[in-house]
This record gives sequence, structure tokens and C-alpha cells, in this order.
Amino acid sequence: MINLFLRFNFWLESKTESRSKEQRTLSSKIVLNGFKLICRYMVYWELSLRRLLGFVKVKSLEDDGCLPVVSLTTFPKRLPNLWMVLYCIFRQTIRPAKIVVTLIEDEVLEGIESLPLILRYFEDKGVEFLFEKENLRPHNKYFYCRQKYPNRDVITIDDDLLYYPDTIERLLKLHRQYPDSVCTNRATKIVWDENGFVSSRQWPEVLNNAEPSLFLIALGYSAVFYPACFQPSLLYNTKLIKELSLGTDDLWLRAIETVENIKVVNGGYYAHPMTIPSSQIIALQKHNCADTNNGNDINWEKLDGHFGLLEIMQYTKD
Repeated sequence: MINLFLRFNFWLESKTESRSKEQRTLSSKIVLNGFKLICRYMVYWELSLRRLLGFVKVKSLEDDGCLPVVSLTTFPKRLPNLWMVLYCIFRQTIRPAKIVVTLIEDEVLEGIESLPLILRYFEDKGVEFLFEKENLRPHNKYFYCRQKYPNRDVITIDDDLLYYPDTIERLLKLHRQYPDSVCTNRATKIVWDENGFVSSRQWPEVLNNAEPSLFLIALGYSAVFYPACFQPSLLYNTKLIKELSLGTDDLWLRAIETVENIKVVNGGYYAHPMTIPSSQIIALQKHNCADTNNGNDINWEKLDGHFGLLEIMQYTKD
């Protein structure tokens, strides 16, 4: 039933995004959003029931040295439902070599012993928990895992989303086609005019068959594939991360990709993953995309000022 609701949610998302925001009627919004909400809760309740009845069983991951590593980060308030995200990754059509979850020591004071028992179950099946001292917030998603596994392909995901079963398979197909590019399921296109970069709120999502581009930003929530060759010299510069873009990892990554001429590709349409109910009560996106004091715009301006991104993009052939 879980996959059925996920497929239905994919179809609902595609129906929503097949029209621009201006073309969406109030009635269609109510109907589509209502059905999406029902899908979310049906999956959430089924997963919760499986756990209650002891039916959360998965086969251990197998590391053949070639499969990608899935990496994510989380914080204490999202730990109770994190197993749902992991469960969806274990149910992928192509499973990863392992899953790495980065936690901050000061936030989980008692370490591995304090994690919910359901997460300890996954530890025995191929999930590795890293406990780190320095909190780089969303950058934790890639920062520590890539350093521990520098020669591996890494796929980053979010801790509040349930992913469609072919998420990893699709990224691997893209990677085979574009082995030197960052591959993402969803992307936004950077836009500028004669006055400079326009607000990030006006950057359009590119939903269909985009070629590799310097002007695309990989949207981290959609799952992003970073090949083993992805080794920008500035990737682990914590000083600049803190100064320029501590709360916006997607923008930091796009900035250093631009400096080193690394392109992003997103292939054909892929729907927004299913959000776990209640997980958005605390969400970084609310700050970064606010109408005033927009965190994305503020940090992108800092990054542009430091790296000269507009000049690079204006004079670089895509």
C-alpha cells in the first residue's frame, strides 16, 4: 500500500506542476492539495501501524564498493520519525551501499545509546551514525560523510521526506549519462538582469530534460548525486561556510561549483517527495524563503560578493 500511495502522490504532484501558479484554480488547489494530504497521512499511519505490530523488517544493505552511499543529517526533534525515511531508502529499486546519518554530539549527549530502538535496529542493517562536534547545520548532510568516504559516490537526502522507490535508480541513470556532473531530481535556474541577480523567489524550477548547466542549482530535498570526482577545493572550508552561507548549503555548493566549472543536470520531470506530516513545524526553508529578510537572497549576495559569481556566469559559456 505504501508504494501505491507514493505513486498516487507522484501523479498528484505532476498534475499540480503541469500548470503555472497563475493557471491553477482555487478548486484544483483544494482538490489536489487535499488528496496529497490524505496520501501523506495514509502512508504515515500505515508505517506507524507496521512499527506497532513489529512489521518493520528490512534486508541488510550490501556494500559492493560501487554502489553510492546515502547521506543525511538530522536533529533530536526529528529522530522519532527518522526511521520512516530510512525505511523508504531500504525499499528502493536500487539500494545504496550504506546510509550515513550525521548527528551533533551536543544535541545527542548520550550518543548512540540514546537513539530510539527502531533506529538501533537499522544500525544493524547498514545505517552508520556519525557523531560530530562542529555543527555546520544543513552542511552536515554532505560535509562529514564525504570526508569519511572521499572516493565514493554520495547521494544526499533530507530527514523529513519519504522518497519514491526509484529515486536512487533515476539518479544512477543520470550519472551514467553525465558522469562529471552533479545529478539532481529537481533543480532551480539562477536568473539575473541588467541590475544583477534577481531575487531567488523568482528563480524558476526547471522540471523537464535540462542539459548540464552552470546556471542550475541542485535542490537538496529532491536527492542529489555527487560523483566521487566531485572534489571542489573549497568544499570543506568551514571558515567561508560560516561567513557566507551557514544556513544555505544548496547555495554554497552552487557557488563553489560555479568557481570550478562544475555543472548540474536534472533530467526529466520528477515530483516533489512526500513530506512527513508535522515535520515542517521546524523548517529551515521557512527562514530561507521568507518574504522579508530572505536568507537565500542575503547569502547569495554574500557569495556573489566573495566569488564574483555574476561575472563568472555572464562570461562563461554554459
